[in-house]
Amino acid sequence: MAHRRPRGARNPHWRWLEQSPQVLLVFQGPHGYVSPSLYEQKLSVPTWNYVAVHVYAEVSTVHDAVEKDALLKRLIGRNEPAYAEQWRGLPEDFQQKMLSAIVGLRMVPVRVEAKFKLSQNRPAADRARILAAQREGNETERDMADWMARLTGA
Repeated sequence: MAHRRPRGARNPHWRWLEQSPQVLLVFQGPHGYVSPSLYEQKLSVPTWNYVAVHVYAEVSTVHDAVEKDALLKRLIGRNEPAYAEQWRGLPEDFQQKMLSAIVGLRMVPVRVEAKFKLSQNRPAADRARILAAQREGNETERDMADWMARLTGA
């Protein structure tokens, strides 16, 4: 039985994904500026520290209403469990209308690459100053400090 294409799917990307099912997902963690004033060597330039993960995946579209309902319920369960009861309480015709407007995506990772640039190339004294400055910074900088301490042993 052929699946019916969603009538209300206004985002055309799913059609492109069916034609080109290889995707790159980029997950960026904490990142931020590192001042050269924190380096012992004064002949230095600013840099940027970051945490990033690239996931190469095969994507397939999900059109079956039962499968989309299951995907939606998992999405709600993981991200907003309190909304699950409200979704279940919505009229059946409304739920079906919404599901017909959704194209589900299923992604299967085939390769994962992680990059951590956290001043690990700097001398220990520089790393200590950078870590101290980040710990005094904003939330993102404090997150970066946590990653730096965990991965570089600083």
